[in-house]
This record gives sequence, C-alpha cells and structure tokens, in this order.
Amino acid sequence: MFKSILIYTIGLMAMADLARATYSADLKCGKCIKEGYNFCFKGTDTQTFEKGTVPEATCCQDTSCAEASNSEWTCSGSYSDADYALTFCPFKKDKCGSTAEVTFEDNVNSTQQVTVENLAEGETCSFKVKSKCNSPGFRKVSSSNMDDSNTEVSFIEYKKSFVNKTSKDNYDSSETKESKKTKMPSDDKPPRNQSWSDMGKMSKVKCTYNYSVSSDTDTASIEANFEGKAKVNVTSNSNGTYTIEICYKKQFKPKRKNKNGTYTEKEDMDEAKKEHWDEYK
Repeated sequence: MFKSILIYTIGLMAMADLARATYSADLKCGKCIKEGYNFCFKGTDTQTFEKGTVPEATCCQDTSCAEASNSEWTCSGSYSDADYALTFCPFKKDKCGSTAEVTFEDNVNSTQQVTVENLAEGETCSFKVKSKCNSPGFRKVSSSNMDDSNTEVSFIEYKKSFVNKTSKDNYDSSETKESKKTKMPSDDKPPRNQSWSDMGKMSKVKCTYNYSVSSDTDTASIEANFEGKAKVNVTSNSNGTYTIEICYKKQFKPKRKNKNGTYTEKEDMDEAKKEHWDEYK
C-alpha cells in the first residue's frame, strides 16, 4: 500500500536593510526580529491580511511589553529560532500576493509561481510549500530592483512525520506568553521551540581554476561534463591559451533525525547534481 509523506519547505523573502537599526516601535517585522527584538501583531501566526488591510502591530524591545501577554496578540518572542520566527510575520496580500500556501501531490515537475512586490525595508513574505512526493524547491524567475544587496531569500524544511508534535495554540485567554513557546502555531507546523540545523548559505561556491589550458582543448565537452553540476567559465588569454573556472555550489545536508531516534551524519554536497538548475545549464 502506498503511503505518502509530507515534506514542507517554507520559503522566506525579506527586503533587508544591512545596516544595524536603532530600536524603534515602527521597525518592520523582519528587521525587528533580525535585530533581536520582539515583533507583535494583533492576530495569529497563520493569518493573512487582505489588500488594503494594515495589521495592528508594534516592535517591542523585549518580551515584557503588554502585547506579549495579551491573548489577542501574537509575538515573535515565543519562538526560540529567529529564522523560524520570520515565518510568523503577517502575510500581506498587497505585498506577497494571494497565494500563501502551495501543495504538490504525487506528481513531479509541477510548478507554481508567486509574486512579491513593493516590499519596504525590513518587510517579509513567507510561503509554505508542501509535497507528497520528493522535496519541493524554489528559484527566482525574474526581479526588478531586488538583488543580493537588498534582499534575503532563505528557507526551512521539515518532514511532518518527524515533527515532535505538541498541542496547537488555542489563540485565546487560556494561553500565556510562556505556554505559547511550546505550542504548534498550526496543525502542520513544528512547535515554536523547535531547533533547526543550518545548511549554510546557498549562494556560497567553491571554485577551481585551470590556467594556460591549450587552445585546442575541447571546452564544449568540459562544459557538457559539468552540466547541471557546476558552472564553467572559459576565458581566452592574450597568449592563445584558456583559463577554465569551475564553480560548485558549496552545500551540505545537516544531520537529520530518523524515526528510531538515531541521527544521520552531516553529508557534504559539493558535487551534488542539480538536475533542474537553469543557472548551471
């Protein structure tokens, strides 16, 4: 009997301000959390806000503000991990579009496009992508006025069967700011005190160089050999030779917990093949 598994990827896009910010109650959700403050808004972690609707929100200096103890409000201080806390930021449809969640069934090579626009410094959009077959991924299709200098893109990933389930937040007066820390924001998200392993920066690369390569070298075959695996740059030198640069994405798989309680080893992915990575084709 076929049994499906659910793998979740929560992709995060934040319009970043790389300079350190002086505390202000007006700091946007992403910036407030990144600076170590406590962002609170009136609503729930799973709530989306329609176009034209501005959530009532504030950036608190710490978890002792009145909003943190108000059952009508939800605060990032309930999360133990800052990256996971970013997923709680209000989903504003006028910035993040109308699609907050995407589900892929058993089919492969399915796609869904989402659009983010007009993010201000410190604002975020997060999208939950779940798949019953194979791990979901994402890539940028196009952009305008958004690049590595002003935008951060990150993700967290988990398998639902591996989540250490607790009870779900009731979002009412029965909850306290302490009880919220161990609760699940929704039925299919880990508890707020979930710990995560860091896979490092996805843009980090490791390059090797071959200098003074003969001009009769079949560079096309070299590029074909590394297709989908590494990026190959061939530069012609003034003396008639080539310099060949081969760059790999430097990634790794963190330790993962098996159902029997044991853990896998950290796995190097320097030479992992990226079958559908257009950048490397």
